[in-house]
Amino acid sequence: MDDIYSGYAGESEYRKNLISHISHTRYENLKEICSGLNYAFSTYDLIRLAEGYKNGNNSLKEKIEYILTDCNFHSECSLLEEGKADEFIKNCKRLIEEDIEKNVLDIFEREYLENRADSFIPANSDLLKECTIQELYYLVDKGFIQVRDCDALAFELTDEQKKVCDMEQLKSSDKRLDYASYQRIINTALENTSSGNWRIDLVNEYGLNKSEIKDFQEFLSKDERVSDIEWSNGNTEVDIIFYLKYCPNAEEDEYDESKYTEIDAKNPLLKGWKWGYFNDGSGSLISPSGKEYFIFDWSTKEYKTYKDSPWDLHHDDITGKSDFKSFEKYAEDYAVENLLKLEDSIENKNDEEECL
Repeated sequence: MDDIYSGYAGESEYRKNLISHISHTRYENLKEICSGLNYAFSTYDLIRLAEGYKNGNNSLKEKIEYILTDCNFHSECSLLEEGKADEFIKNCKRLIEEDIEKNVLDIFEREYLENRADSFIPANSDLLKECTIQELYYLVDKGFIQVRDCDALAFELTDEQKKVCDMEQLKSSDKRLDYASYQRIINTALENTSSGNWRIDLVNEYGLNKSEIKDFQEFLSKDERVSDIEWSNGNTEVDIIFYLKYCPNAEEDEYDESKYTEIDAKNPLLKGWKWGYFNDGSGSLISPSGKEYFIFDWSTKEYKTYKDSPWDLHHDDITGKSDFKSFEKYAEDYAVENLLKLEDSIENKNDEEECL
């Protein structure tokens, strides 16, 4: 018998050896066993009885039938009499698995939601005193929890299960934008994109207010279907890149390095300025006059401020990171401080030439 089905933590030896007690008890004394068990059986007891019935002699089968009937387990007794012991055992095992996946896993999920980074639980913790080590390793094998790398044996949710837990918490929370509404917006995008990329105007397309957009952002940040997110226009518009496996109409061969996209600069002072992006990770910041600045190749994290500038590597002065968002902010701040006047002079010069 598999370990997780052999008994629960703190179970009495009497129940564990139930079949032996039945075998060595005279038929007329079987009522004492029923009384000793308080006329109740756990799922583990029922597996033992079914295994005993399946493999036992006629005498043992008659005794098990008597005990089940006397304890009012009539339907269970009927299944054994009909020769359905294997089906009965299979259903009992399924119930045990469901119980472990619900109640034991719930201990780890509650600990994670309360303590987040410090949510691991030592194997000898009082929180797990009603769990067997076999049940814990069952959850490890199923991918729900993992062994924590520390001095003593401990367990915690897997990273994937933490995401599931976070999403379930968001679903059940009292929010202005409910999860069903979020799903409708995202499913529309998934069904209509052929490249995995989709842009959503949350205000003009869906009429969301600031509170609802905040809820949308929170749902989106936890969505496992999303590869990358780019917000613009005061965080009211979002450009989403989905993993293609979640896009039913995606065309894997559509990728084109030369494909070009333009998005408005985020800084409100840079009206008319745009970021131009190619699919190969290159692009530039483009002024209203069409002049290119901050020409970049993000596959190497290199950029040059002007076309004739030398290539340089970007590192955020504050964080030391080289993520694209910090590069965009740096470039736009520089443009406000240094390039707006230059662009004004270019426009004035163009106006003068037109007058001539």
